[in-house]
Amino acid sequence: QVSSQAHQDFPFEQLLDHLEIERDLSRHPLFQVMFEVGKKQLNILSEFVKPVDLEAGNLAEKFDLSIFMDDSDTEIAVHMSYATSLFKEETIKRMAHHYLVLLERLLTKDTQPYLSHSLLDTSSYQTMVYDWNATD
Repeated sequence: QVSSQAHQDFPFEQLLDHLEIERDLSRHPLFQVMFEVGKKQLNILSEFVKPVDLEAGNLAEKFDLSIFMDDSDTEIAVHMSYATSLFKEETIKRMAHHYLVLLERLLTKDTQPYLSHSLLDTSSYQTMVYDWNATD
């Protein structure tokens, strides 16, 4: 732990050079997906700064896919943003649906290991396993 603290101020550009990562300006050099869970509130600055709600279509996405989950209330609020050049809207909706199916299954069958749960509901399973594989 002490050795990691000694390198905590290592400049990002030097890290990329040291790792010999080929730069592609259209992609983040280390990761393309961000998944964050937490409060979406500004605690200290909240009386001075008010968040602005912009339409997702007007924002420039920093990553290929960003998912933010706010679990601070009685319901989980999820915001997903994505690079439209890489993902179709249907793909993102399907991904969100699969995640919702998984959460519902974890809530109802909490004693089973995570690996035993499927992301697919009955309809999706039928489509993927049987309908798309009907190659007679």
